[in-house]
Amino acid sequence: MTRTKLSPALSPAIRDFLAETRFATIATINSDGSPSQALIWYRFGDDTIVINSAIGRRWPTNLLRDPRISVAVHDADDGYRWGGLGG
Repeated sequence: MTRTKLSPALSPAIRDFLAETRFATIATINSDGSPSQALIWYRFGDDTIVINSAIGRRWPTNLLRDPRISVAVHDADDGYRWGGLGG
């Protein structure tokens, strides 16, 4: 699992949104420069997002090489509600 401390600049509304049970799409960069996306589950609490993974999968390997990541979390009941994080 990967743990990332989130910025205190997140609004209470975004924190509440992330605290609900949802799936997220993450994007990383492959070694050839092309994008790679994966659907993942995560847990949010104490200003930390914990992303499910295992070493050997593509996106953790990409992050070890290049730490840039984008995370998009959407509301399955309302596709127009979503939140994005990047780092």
